[in-house]
Amino acid sequence: PFYSVFGTEKQIGNIPLGLCYIASVLEGENHDVEILDCETLILGDKYDAGEMAYTHDLNVSYTKYAEVMGNANHPVWKKIARLITKKNADIIGFTTQTATMSPVIHISKILRKESDTKIILGGIHPTVLPALSLEETGADIAVIGEGERTIVELANGNEVDSINGIAYRKDSEICINKSRAFIEDLDTIPFPARHLLDRTKYKDTAFGYLISSRGCPYNCCFCASKKMWGQRTRFRTAVNFVDEIEEVKLRYGTRLFRFTDDTFTLHKDRVLDFCREVKRRDLDIS
Repeated sequence: PFYSVFGTEKQIGNIPLGLCYIASVLEGENHDVEILDCETLILGDKYDAGEMAYTHDLNVSYTKYAEVMGNANHPVWKKIARLITKKNADIIGFTTQTATMSPVIHISKILRKESDTKIILGGIHPTVLPALSLEETGADIAVIGEGERTIVELANGNEVDSINGIAYRKDSEICINKSRAFIEDLDTIPFPARHLLDRTKYKDTAFGYLISSRGCPYNCCFCASKKMWGQRTRFRTAVNFVDEIEEVKLRYGTRLFRFTDDTFTLHKDRVLDFCREVKRRDLDIS
């Protein structure tokens, strides 16, 4: 949490889209959900984000940031853990990329010492390295791949040995279940639960952060997309995608949208369908 460590009041440019998707399916199953986006918290010494940018101070700050990431005893981790334990949750979930594993390791170890609450990891890092992720963090379960259906089964209390797409602890061993089939009809997934976020902490454009497809047919050596989504692309329909755009515009006033697809323009006809649908509704967006 770079900005929270340095105590800036910078509005965040991206929402945690994956967490919002997970929250939406859980709400659909009548579970109470909260999202704690640590990037929006002020946990360190106050620092002017405007002065930090594009100056020598930025390099200095990143050096300090690296020191914080490597320090398991830094007070910022205890502050975050305290915020989490106050929620008295039945399940604690972390979304994890490789670059954010250090904070997850530090925080989850503190939580494990203080509580026996179930800790679940999701995201690309535990998808690629599920056993190592559990060993390093002390977490109970790692979700492998797409998480919407998996998290519902976990939250509903299904037996872990019956849930596809997870790794979990059993006594002193780590067990890895068989893979979960991908969700073929992406239109069946509810829109991300943006309403759970504190709107004042984000730029207006952050709510226009969307994804219209999952996966990529290519095999670039630098990219882990195929590990998460498989080496093919599944698409939402143009109507469903534009429905979400229209909802975001009406609810948050967002007019600038960014698509985080791996290959948005993969199929020309699909892009044209999308453009025609936007034009038909006269949405006046960019």
